[in-house]
Amino acid sequence: MQRHSFFPGHILPCLALATGILTAAETTEPYAHWDGNSLVLGNGHVERHYRLAATGLHHVSLTDLTNGAHYNQPDDTPFWGNDQDYPARNWRVSSRKLAADAVRPARLVIEVDCDYQDLTLKREFEIVAGSPAIRQTWWVRVLPEAEPNRLTQLPHATLPLDHIPLPTPHWRAHGVEFFDRTDHRDNLTRHESRSAFNRAEILRGNLFWIEPPVGAAGLFWLKEAPAAESQLDHPGHDFEFSRQHATVVGPGLALTELVPGKWYRGYGVATGVYSGGYDALRLALRRYQKTLRRYLPERDAMLMMNTWGDRNRDARISDAFLQAEVNAATRLGLSHFQIDDGWQQGLSQNSARRAGQKWEIWEDSDWKPHAERLPNGLHPISAYAANRRMALGLWFNPTRADSYATWQRDAAIVLDLHHSYGVRYFKIDGMELPDKAADDHFRRFCEHLIDQSAGNIVLHLDATAGRRLGYHYLNHFGVTFLENRYTDWGNYYPHSTLRNLWMLAHYVPPERLQIEFLNLWRNADAYSPNDPLAPANIPFDYAFALTMMAQPLAWFEATGLPEEAFAIAPLVQRYRKLQPEIHSGLILPIGQEPDGYQWTGFQSTVDDDHGFLLILRENHPEAEQSVRCLFPSGRTVELESIWPEAGNRTIIVGEDQTLDFSLPQPFSFQLWSYRLTQEARRRPDR
Repeated sequence: MQRHSFFPGHILPCLALATGILTAAETTEPYAHWDGNSLVLGNGHVERHYRLAATGLHHVSLTDLTNGAHYNQPDDTPFWGNDQDYPARNWRVSSRKLAADAVRPARLVIEVDCDYQDLTLKREFEIVAGSPAIRQTWWVRVLPEAEPNRLTQLPHATLPLDHIPLPTPHWRAHGVEFFDRTDHRDNLTRHESRSAFNRAEILRGNLFWIEPPVGAAGLFWLKEAPAAESQLDHPGHDFEFSRQHATVVGPGLALTELVPGKWYRGYGVATGVYSGGYDALRLALRRYQKTLRRYLPERDAMLMMNTWGDRNRDARISDAFLQAEVNAATRLGLSHFQIDDGWQQGLSQNSARRAGQKWEIWEDSDWKPHAERLPNGLHPISAYAANRRMALGLWFNPTRADSYATWQRDAAIVLDLHHSYGVRYFKIDGMELPDKAADDHFRRFCEHLIDQSAGNIVLHLDATAGRRLGYHYLNHFGVTFLENRYTDWGNYYPHSTLRNLWMLAHYVPPERLQIEFLNLWRNADAYSPNDPLAPANIPFDYAFALTMMAQPLAWFEATGLPEEAFAIAPLVQRYRKLQPEIHSGLILPIGQEPDGYQWTGFQSTVDDDHGFLLILRENHPEAEQSVRCLFPSGRTVELESIWPEAGNRTIIVGEDQTLDFSLPQPFSFQLWSYRLTQEARRRPDR
């Protein structure tokens, strides 16, 4: 590893940390060094050097410590553009060590703030051992004496979250835009590539990376904000690059809309390094994302059932129905049961009853158990589920009137449900975040629940409609409820669900996405009898298997399943034992993009030599196929079949990083455990 000399003067505390899948070289403790003018941040993987000046916080260099790649062209661009009459003053630098808790790993946090004429700007840097990226989050406080006219003239929408001059003029940039509001769309990512030019090119999205035409070292930026179409004060793009520089813009802070004297959190960006092409980029990104929320199996390993997917809505809710559902879910091998909309006294506009009107405004009394449906409250079903080791979840819709002004009351209601009934899992629905006040209050609502429950509460944040959080913003509170799909309307196809997961999983940890499988026997007449991809033509075990790398969501009433459906219980139970280990790995897609007719799958890299492969044959005509995996060519892979039982195999990875697989039937799968051994001398017989 390259050694570095540091600046004399004040040295901020250093902290030894460990997280994720790390080699010995990557576990060097995070550090921060500050001498009054220069700030150096880093760990064993990446180092960043800044200069503090009257024109702003300026990039000096960024170094990939694993390969020595440097981005060391100093930046002198004034922070406020060409207006140098708005100087920074009173620079303050502080640090604090944060120990690991139930949600976040141990980390070193450095705060750098300064005063301008009308506001105070703070950047909160965060460094975790082994992470290939350094995270920074923006905070702004408009001063009480601020002059509105001056604030109006400041270019707040296009302020640079990060700006790095580039050492050579020859780059290719890539960007990925993400889409939620999944009730209205079924294509959730869009990738663009551009070559650098003298004039700045622009891209929209949350993820960007650049690579030179020669050499393997690259940079990536993850803008931690909602999807571009849902961001506040969005300038129309998120990334600017030319032959001379790369810049992430848009902190989401319209200065004239902020209440003076109050701190507001803006969007953030993680700036990281990688080396080795697209696969290395995805692995580096995933290593960073693993630091945003700890995976605790006793809390986060879920096989959840939610009855809403059968479209009876809340019509059947009663003590007897809920207990029967728990029994059926237990028989299926599931671990969690969530009661959706309709358990509460105040009925929503989605209720099966015409009396349901609630959505934007709720009263305290609305969140009592429904007096007619559940006359004895939630205690009977809570005790019944607990006796069967079934964790209980509930649906909750915060009052969004006046930009979630009653967030403290709503948080108190959820905490009371948590303490009174032992409920840990809350599906949060109905979010709409059109302004900074709503964004701020909703963040406080979520943070309060996590803090006051010591991380025991898990939020399932709905991404199906509205202006919401997306996949990269405030996503350490739990998991994302990705999509509503129903056989009733003919809009559920297993291959489409698989495609959405596969596309997102390149850039979003799939273990933080709830992915549904439905009762495939319902509503066969809603599909063409000649459609080979219709749900009725898909084996139930296959529909479940395509969710295994994510958080499986049984989106049905288990009491409505035919007897043959329960034949998957041994598979569910076997998977349940392995789920924590599978989800502890770096899970990425392999094979071809699903469309109903491909060989596809996922690989979970648990450590350098061990992991899991899920190989899926859609309605592909061939029973054998070579699938590109994330293995070095020439290495020997020992495969142990988990489900279905198929014996063990030893294979040498081909020159194109492929392994050969055989699945005799369309719509079939194989879950393997793998172990890499030493370099092979010859290809063994298969």
